[in-house]
Amino acid sequence: MSKHPKLKKFLKIGFWTLTAAVYALSAFAAYYYFAEPEFGCATADNVQIVRIEGEILPYDLETGDSPYTVSTGAVEQLEAADWNENIQYVLLDIDSPGGAVTASEEIVAAIKHVNKPVAAMIRGQGASGAYWIAAGADTIFAYPTADLGSIAVNGSYLDYSKKNTEEGITFNDLSSGKFKNMLDPDKPLTAEERANAMEMILHSHNLIVADIANLRNLQIDKVKAVADGRLLHPEQAKEAGLIDSIGTKYDVLYFIAEQIGEEPELCELDFSEYDGWRLP
Repeated sequence: MSKHPKLKKFLKIGFWTLTAAVYALSAFAAYYYFAEPEFGCATADNVQIVRIEGEILPYDLETGDSPYTVSTGAVEQLEAADWNENIQYVLLDIDSPGGAVTASEEIVAAIKHVNKPVAAMIRGQGASGAYWIAAGADTIFAYPTADLGSIAVNGSYLDYSKKNTEEGITFNDLSSGKFKNMLDPDKPLTAEERANAMEMILHSHNLIVADIANLRNLQIDKVKAVADGRLLHPEQAKEAGLIDSIGTKYDVLYFIAEQIGEEPELCELDFSEYDGWRLP
């Protein structure tokens, strides 16, 4: 019979208590490391995906009929990636024909403020404003079948004035300024109005061309040579300096793995069910 039964019992209880505590801490650590929070990336995630899909808009259409990108949502995701110390790389997943100039500009401005390397992967389309967004990345990849470029600003619209005349409809101009109704589809465009509209369009066009040249470290004349609205295939775009490499997502992920020195663990934030995300 043991001379110290109480000590033996105490040591036995202590052993099993310590064992349970170790298991509990291990389970907690595993959950913390691998689990994905409701509105954030898991601790193990080191690459954040920001999708630019469909038309780029400054507001939410709430139609659900086709994919589109709202600039404020993309900006929030870029800011979240910059704020998250576990994220080492940002990947722009792009398949878009472009959209509103200001909405694209908002996303480009946010990319410029991300203090982490950014890669762009253009899949189906990277045109117009979508290409401008891609140009903000440090490295641009494009799928072999992608459509690229279409660098130009479009302000075209339908003029119904002749149809209205045929149907006996009269447009009565009661504006206080002669240019106030210049893009109204129910009246013809005067020569002065056309000149004014083209001045605004060319102003935006020149700003975008200059910014792309700066972002891609290209001479502005080289960008102007392809900034006429034309679409380019990847070989043409690479020759023009608009992209860096032609490849698929596997090439992009291999490139990122080499850059960060570890296997990419991808994170994609979803703000669709949360209307109050604010960064601290």
